[in-house]
Amino acid sequence: MSYDILAATCAILLFALMIYLPNLRLIVDFVLNPNNPLTTKFGLLAGLLAGIQTNFTTFSATMIVVVAFLFGINIAMLSFQWRQAVGQTSKMGIAASATGFVSGLFGIGCAACGSFLGTAIFASLGASGALALLPLRGGEFGILGIVLLLFSITSISRAIQNHGVCQIG
Repeated sequence: MSYDILAATCAILLFALMIYLPNLRLIVDFVLNPNNPLTTKFGLLAGLLAGIQTNFTTFSATMIVVVAFLFGINIAMLSFQWRQAVGQTSKMGIAASATGFVSGLFGIGCAACGSFLGTAIFASLGASGALALLPLRGGEFGILGIVLLLFSITSISRAIQNHGVCQIG
């Protein structure tokens, strides 16, 4: 598989996941209902993807697109490095990638609910009101995710560039 196809596939899958995540219960109930025709099921899924324009703020929708794009690039670069170095992928690059991905997921939010995962998890900890005090209502996690993904891409780029170069010490 070429790396650009891998990057695009990962980005599209993550984009869909981030759009579907706030509506997961609806999707599961509707898709698993045998009384709903297959065309209607696909119509719901397509409609939810198109709902990024109305269900998310401009800021949140931008975060979703940027995180998905960077994540796709990151996965393709990790895969390239893995193949090039035969399993010697930078642990720091993998950690930054995973942390950026998770942080990016926390930054997802619709216009009505703010940070979707952040609100759900922090509510169980009794700290959901703290998100309301943040200037971006949890969008800070999306920005953090982007920064961490960019750090990971930079780290992996350096590792790829320096592969096979002996360090003189």
